[in-house]
Amino acid sequence: MIFDGLLSFFVALVGLGILVLIHEFGHYLMARRAGMRVEMFGIGFGRPMFSFMHNGVQFNVCWIPFGGYVKIAGMEGKGYEAPDGFFAKSPLARMKVAICGPLANLLFALFAFSVIWLSGGREEPFSDVTARVGWVDTNSDLYAKGVRPGDLVLAYNGSPIHGAKDHFYAAMTSGPKVKVEVETLRPFKENGRILQTEARVYQHPFALEKGILTAGILAPANFLVWNPPAGTPLSAAEKESGILPGDRIVWVDGELIFSQLQLNAILNDKCLLVTVVRDGTFKQLHVPRLPVSEIKITPEVKGELSDWLYESKLPSTKLNNLWFLPYNLTSDGVVEAELPLFDEKEIKLPYTDHLLPNDRIVAVENQPVATGAQILTAFQEKHVLVIVDRSTGKQVFPSYENADGLFSDAYHSPNLAEIIQSIGTQHAVMQSGSFVLLNPIAPKTRRELLEASGQKEEVVALRAEEQKSLQAIEDPQLRRVAEQNFLARDKQLFLGLYGVHDIEVMYNPSPIAMCESIVKEVKQTVSALLGGYLSPKWMAGPVGILHVIQEQWSIGYKEALFWLGMISLNLAILNLVPLPVLDGGYILFSLFEMVTGIRLKPETMEKIILPFAVILVLFFLYLTYHDVMRLFSHLWSSWRSG
Repeated sequence: MIFDGLLSFFVALVGLGILVLIHEFGHYLMARRAGMRVEMFGIGFGRPMFSFMHNGVQFNVCWIPFGGYVKIAGMEGKGYEAPDGFFAKSPLARMKVAICGPLANLLFALFAFSVIWLSGGREEPFSDVTARVGWVDTNSDLYAKGVRPGDLVLAYNGSPIHGAKDHFYAAMTSGPKVKVEVETLRPFKENGRILQTEARVYQHPFALEKGILTAGILAPANFLVWNPPAGTPLSAAEKESGILPGDRIVWVDGELIFSQLQLNAILNDKCLLVTVVRDGTFKQLHVPRLPVSEIKITPEVKGELSDWLYESKLPSTKLNNLWFLPYNLTSDGVVEAELPLFDEKEIKLPYTDHLLPNDRIVAVENQPVATGAQILTAFQEKHVLVIVDRSTGKQVFPSYENADGLFSDAYHSPNLAEIIQSIGTQHAVMQSGSFVLLNPIAPKTRRELLEASGQKEEVVALRAEEQKSLQAIEDPQLRRVAEQNFLARDKQLFLGLYGVHDIEVMYNPSPIAMCESIVKEVKQTVSALLGGYLSPKWMAGPVGILHVIQEQWSIGYKEALFWLGMISLNLAILNLVPLPVLDGGYILFSLFEMVTGIRLKPETMEKIILPFAVILVLFFLYLTYHDVMRLFSHLWSSWRSG
């Protein structure tokens, strides 16, 4: 493992060095073409391992085989005195030499993206390439203004978005508020519409580092396909539910499912699915399931519940130990009125429907009920209903261009609607087309699932690892947030379906489109930096870039090639910035001379360049410091948890 890590780091270092070498080779070719005397071209850095002369140029192959350099006559000392030197040539010739370094990086980026494009593209999770929403923070402006899972975000601040990372970029680069354009998706409920709104940007609730912002979109949409690893023993839920490999979860307890986060929220939302008859029509509603102790019940209601408790023969003899719904019901399950709660905030749960007077409850989680005692019994244990689509597992790496259609078409299927509308009726449909209603599943906590599988030791070890990770967080406020999340996860319910994951799609935009996307990201980042909305510490320096290339190389050559192309394009853009120490600075000096006819003295140019060179070095040291701190923080957390 150590050898593999060192090898991938060495490959990443070589890759970054090649990009620098390509940049310098662009300067070299144009300098020779412009008639400038190139004195030296170095492959690598440090002392030369060996040298040779070719066409009057000394080529050095150095001991440190990363990057390179080119030395053109007249660029040092009294530059104007060299007749065939850099400053002896026209401003236009100097501009061409300066621009050909970035141009070489641009051409390499196009070459890398073309190789990926011609080879069919990269395999990416659907969640990386969709603009569809998977989960919305219920405390966000977006949720308050009607944005829900499944909706399609069309634009941020008027700029169209093309993938999940745009949710992150919009929040990190937009300032205190962001304008959002959304197309809503409400199958079986209402027609879609275009929603234009403005939302505040705030600290991401799941982030363990300050400065990670969100506008409310906490997760992109993703497929939830069950494909357990071969040979893995099945859990009780997997055996009893009837789920098959390749099944995609599309609906749970009255809600269409668009992400794992949404599924987790529904499993833990203190609700059950009931079927009622309202005005002669069956309706499936997601209603609260709360402890009786949280409901304000009158003596009359308490007496009736006591009678039902006696009739149901439940093991508990205390009403306060039971679960019920906050409604007054008749003995045959007809709703009379809603009951108040001791804490009114409890009723403000996402995905909660309201019962109306005269609604008659006929089923709870697809189990028929006819009396108040049966309803009381049904509410004591939480079960969930799950509908799966058995056609998704047959798809093999769909194109990213039609993956969104494949994702959303299932939710509009009349077969899915047929199953949903039949739940709790006398003619419940268990299968229609490729859609199947699984047997009810009783969610369990992580501890219960591990203990049921005979992994009690793993429970203890897992808790110890997580507590070590919590202690490694230095910021007290972030540690408190992490501890609260830890306690919440300890009680969190899961289906017990292992091996649920997103599907891979073939992501293959054209090379030009990939370049345009990267240029757009750079523009957003620079704008946010200049506006003070984004801290420079979130930018990657040399160490961070090496770390990224190393990680992507371990995934596959296409990922590594994509990142090399992206970094090469970023180098091209960076070097065109009109600062005196960069290629853009030499272009600016040449333009100044062309327009004014004034040639700056070498001493003047050195005085202009020097402070910018110092600032650039300090900036890279600043980025490197934060790269190293992030890397060591990650390694420290891994060591503490290990």
